[in-house]
Amino acid sequence: MQDADNLIGQMVHDIRNELETNILPFWKSKVLDDVNGGFTGEIRSDGQSVPNADKGLILNARNLWSYASCCRFLKDSSLKPLADRAYQYIEAHFLDKDYGGAYWMLDAKGKPIDTSKKCYGQAFLIYGWVEYYRISRNTDALQHAMELYRLLESKVKDPVYGGYTEAFDRDWSVNDGLRLSDKDMNEKKSMNNHLHVLEAYTQLFLETRDPDVGRSIADLLAVFKNHIIDRERGHLRLFFTDDWLCKSELDSYGHDIEATWLQCEAAEALGDPEWINEMRQIALQMADVCLREGVDSDGAIFHEGWKCHIHDRDKHWWPQAEAVVGFVNAWQISGDKRYIEAAAKTWRFIQEHIIDRQNGEWHWKVDGDRQPCPNEPKVSAWKSFYHNSRFCIETLHRLGGHG
Repeated sequence: MQDADNLIGQMVHDIRNELETNILPFWKSKVLDDVNGGFTGEIRSDGQSVPNADKGLILNARNLWSYASCCRFLKDSSLKPLADRAYQYIEAHFLDKDYGGAYWMLDAKGKPIDTSKKCYGQAFLIYGWVEYYRISRNTDALQHAMELYRLLESKVKDPVYGGYTEAFDRDWSVNDGLRLSDKDMNEKKSMNNHLHVLEAYTQLFLETRDPDVGRSIADLLAVFKNHIIDRERGHLRLFFTDDWLCKSELDSYGHDIEATWLQCEAAEALGDPEWINEMRQIALQMADVCLREGVDSDGAIFHEGWKCHIHDRDKHWWPQAEAVVGFVNAWQISGDKRYIEAAAKTWRFIQEHIIDRQNGEWHWKVDGDRQPCPNEPKVSAWKSFYHNSRFCIETLHRLGGHG
């Protein structure tokens, strides 16, 4: 393995090039819905749009964040109109003017077809609004974010057991359809929901320094410490009853490594030395377990495991992106060169197998033989450019490749 300075220099060069010459050109030119407004709801693996595809809150909120974040990091003014477009489409179509919050799904023309309120989606909307405020100074966006934060605290936060319930009906009454997707368990609480509420609240706190938001972040860190993180095994528990009885034995390596740096980021935002020390220790333990159990010989992150055995050998796009950031974070904390070498090896796998050199953007996943899966979409209700653009920005920022 080459020395760390050369390794880092090459990564910075190549990652910035990937963001500027592959990811962003795709999202500037391929995804606009010029018939119905906003952005197309689905694009196939070959780059062809799916006519009349539904439009999901996650895709649109992540688009808002991604355009705004790339605009700010790269100082690229050509991205501002796309962030504006995302913001305006959400304002016009997703927001529930009667009960607050945002609808989960619209049809292609922008009509609500699933009016449920899933906490995960609301969190990404807060995340997007905060980032949009940073490039636009549109005070309505930050006000929206604070109002939605207060709504989640009053309607979604569990006053008895702590944490946040998964899903509600339009009027915030309890909804029995709790799962985010057909791949998830139908339980009242999940790790994934809490991880992204933490992510959103962290950015809201950094922008507002509101003490209530700070207390909510501390509460979330306590939830992770006391219920979600399995300290004996170095993994996240995934699904829970309302009183935190764990209902799943699967390990999600991508979420494990993603959580390591998001938890550190939250603790650092609070500026609390005890939380910072605690989360850094946990991050190193979980990064080490991920490196030992969840990384293939070629540097790729496996999708899922069960009791230390690989359950799913496919290599999805987003765990690879999160692994690079998580291993860089572990290297920054520890100085252990194993982690920066692991980050570089995963990045090399992304370059060789995940980036779509023919049609642009990234493949959803490759199989155990490293072949792309053509039935998986390039853009969908669950696939924006949030994971890969955030990976680029976060890694460049940490390794000195500033915008």
